[in-house]
Amino acid sequence: MEGLIHAFGIDTTILVAQVVNFVVLAALLTWFLYKPVMKAVNERQKVIEQGLLDAKESALQKEQGELARKEIEREARTKAEYIVSQAEQVAQSQKQDILADAQRNKEAIVASAHEQAKAAADKVTQEAKKKIAADAVLAVEKLMKV
Repeated sequence: MEGLIHAFGIDTTILVAQVVNFVVLAALLTWFLYKPVMKAVNERQKVIEQGLLDAKESALQKEQGELARKEIEREARTKAEYIVSQAEQVAQSQKQDILADAQRNKEAIVASAHEQAKAAADKVTQEAKKKIAADAVLAVEKLMKV
């Protein structure tokens, strides 16, 4: 083996020195370059994974929020329909009450007008009777004077 090494012109001292240099360089690169870079890559990977988890969680929360919003809208629509229905019922009831009151007032006014008309007719009849009686008395008096 030694003959082969001398045949290629390899100096063992330089070879050992180069191996030691390579090991030292590899150790230094590993220590100062590879480990910090790998640490940064791992940290970045953790940040990315956390970002993906946060994105999934946000998407889930958004979906849940959308479902909750739709449920609230549905409930609000149902309550609004119920309130409108109740308001229509109250309005119909009040309308019936107002119409009934108006009918009663109309009947009372008509009855009062009939009574006033009858009273006026009775008064005119009484006055006419008095006038006729007075005219009859005057006519009888004139006839007696003649």
